[in-house]
Amino acid sequence: MTNEQLALRIKVGEDVADNMLQLYQQNMGIIKDYARKYRSMAEEEDLQQEAYFAICKAVDSYDPDKGVSFLSWAVYWIRQQLLRYCQNNGTVRIPVHASERVRKYKAFQNAFRIHVGRYPNEREYCYYLGIKDTTLRKIQADERKADIGSIDVPVRGLEDNLATIGDTVIDPEDKYENMLDEVKQQELKAIIWPMVDELPGRMPAVIRARFQENLSLQETAARNGITIERVRQQQNEALKQLKRPRRARYLRPFLEDGYIYNKALHGNGATSFNRTWTSSTERVALQGL
Repeated sequence: MTNEQLALRIKVGEDVADNMLQLYQQNMGIIKDYARKYRSMAEEEDLQQEAYFAICKAVDSYDPDKGVSFLSWAVYWIRQQLLRYCQNNGTVRIPVHASERVRKYKAFQNAFRIHVGRYPNEREYCYYLGIKDTTLRKIQADERKADIGSIDVPVRGLEDNLATIGDTVIDPEDKYENMLDEVKQQELKAIIWPMVDELPGRMPAVIRARFQENLSLQETAARNGITIERVRQQQNEALKQLKRPRRARYLRPFLEDGYIYNKALHGNGATSFNRTWTSSTERVALQGL
C-alpha cells in the first residue's frame, strides 16, 4: 500500500494503529537516514522513535488534493521533529527560540560572506536581520553557548558528511537528498502555478510573463496592452495575495526546510546582495525553479 493510501486511511480513522505502524516502517529507510545525521547530538534509536511523532504530524496535516507526495510532506516534519528533539534533549543547551535566532543569524552570515566576500559588520547584521544591537549581542552569546561552533556547519563524526544542524549543506552523492530535490522541484511547480492561476484579472498573465518567461516590465505591458506602471501594480498585488496565509501555508514545507532559500542564494552576485536577500526566495519560487 502506498504512503498516500495509508495516510488517507489513518485520517478517516481506519485501523489507525496498524496503518500508522506500517506507514512508519515502510519509511524507515529515510527515517534512519535523517536520524544518522543528528546522531552526534542524540541517540540514533531515540531519534528514530521520535520520527514516529513526526509521521503522525505529517498525516494530520497532509492534504492529497494539493498534489504533494506524502514523503515530501513528511520529510519537513521529520527534520523539524528531530532538530527540536536535539535542541531540547541533546547537546544544544539553549532554548529552541534562541536556537532558531542563531540559525537565522548564521544563515545570513554565510550568505553575506559568499556574496560580498567578507563577514558583515554589526550595523549590517542589525539592518538585514531587523534587530537591535542588544539582540545581536544576545544571539552571538547564544551561538557561543551552544558549544557546537555553528548550527550551519557539518557535525563531526558522520560518515556521510551530510549533517548540519541547520540542514543546509547537502552532499550531492546522497541518494535521498537528490531524489527529494527532484521531487520538490516538480511539486513546487504543481503548487505555485495553480495558485497563480486562481488570482483575479490580469494577475496570472502578468506573473507568468514576468517570472515564468522572464519578460521585462515593458514586454509584459506590450503583450497585455497595459502600461508599465499597471504591470508593476498587478505584479505587486499578485505577490501580496500569494503571501496571504491561506496560500502561503502550502509553501511552508519548502520554505522552512531551506529548499527555496538555498536555491534563491545560488548564482546571485555580490553586487546584488541587498536586492536578492529580500527578493530571491520569492522569485525562485515563482519561477518554478
